[in-house]
Amino acid sequence: MMASPFHPSTFPTMSLGAPANLAASSNNETMPPPPAADPSSVLSAIHSCSSHDASIRRPAEEQLQQWENAYLGGHAAGYLTSLISIVDSSSSSSPASTVDDSGRLLAAILLKNGILKAFCVPIEEDVNNTTSEERVQFERMGQERSLVRSRLPALLFHETNATCALHLQLALSNIALFDFPKSWPSLLEDLVSVA
Repeated sequence: MMASPFHPSTFPTMSLGAPANLAASSNNETMPPPPAADPSSVLSAIHSCSSHDASIRRPAEEQLQQWENAYLGGHAAGYLTSLISIVDSSSSSSPASTVDDSGRLLAAILLKNGILKAFCVPIEEDVNNTTSEERVQFERMGQERSLVRSRLPALLFHETNATCALHLQLALSNIALFDFPKSWPSLLEDLVSVA
């Protein structure tokens, strides 16, 4: 097992140390892509995670973990954007309009933790060294990251639940660890524009 490049205290929001075992991505081993995530399937898994029945809860927990780990294999699963949609109860087109505060809070926590795995994977800028399938995956990952960066500041400033807002703040700071200033040079302007 490869030693993690991150010291456990690098990410104080996580209790288990480094964001992931990056050995699979560094050895060019690819994980199979999970099924695509959409807000309703992610919300269903979140609800199932609160079940007392282990036969319902465990598969849901495994599915959430599979979506989160997909980023380490270079696959954009739509998981982060689905979590943002769930947290964003103000959007009429979002299934979050029917989500209670505990479901929204769990989605915010999963978003915060998922960002560490999704944003720690570098997106290949030199497309000459990639296959066409890898280029498509890098493009999808870049699009999903851009969408998260564009929606998170406004979502944070409009959040009324203090605990949920705290996890959104931590999610934003996690993105800043990886993307500011190179990939997100407008971070400060984006925050000021929604404040």
